[in-house]
Parts: sequence; C-alpha cells; structure tokens
Amino acid sequence: MKVLAIQQIQREDDGLYYIRRFNAEAVIELPAARVDTTPILFSIEKGPLGTINIDVEITDSLNYPLLPVTKALKTMIRSLDSEGKLP
Repeated sequence: MKVLAIQQIQREDDGLYYIRRFNAEAVIELPAARVDTTPILFSIEKGPLGTINIDVEITDSLNYPLLPVTKALKTMIRSLDSEGKLP
C-alpha cells in the first residue's frame, strides 16, 4: 500500500485560527497494482505548546485496513504542511 498523491485540496473556513480543516482526494495504490481514489477530510490542529495534531477521516469505504492508510496519509499531510504546499 502506498499513498501516491493528495489532490484537489480545498480549505474550509471555520473561524478558529489554530485548526485548519481540508477536503481532498487521496490517490492510493493498493496491492495487486490497483489504484483507488477516495475522498478524505483532514484537520491540522496546533496546540498551545506548538504540537501539531493531524486527524484524517476517509469518507468512502475502502477495501483495505484503515490503520496503515491513515498513518501513511498523516505522514504525507505532515510533509505537505511543512513544505508549505497546503492552501
């Protein structure tokens, strides 16, 4: 399993300056060379001491265990955020 890309990222405005919420589509390569695109919701919350908490929600059903997919998505989101590629 490998996360190939997170595309069509749109930021939701909610008024809280320490939480950023996003809608996007994740392109995931599953075993047997199958590529699946699934919609996701994720948020990035910055704590009072500078800690960053990322929450990911996969909105469609995925025929693969969610724990490794969620972990890989969080890693990619963290790198996109640190590189400044999120809106």
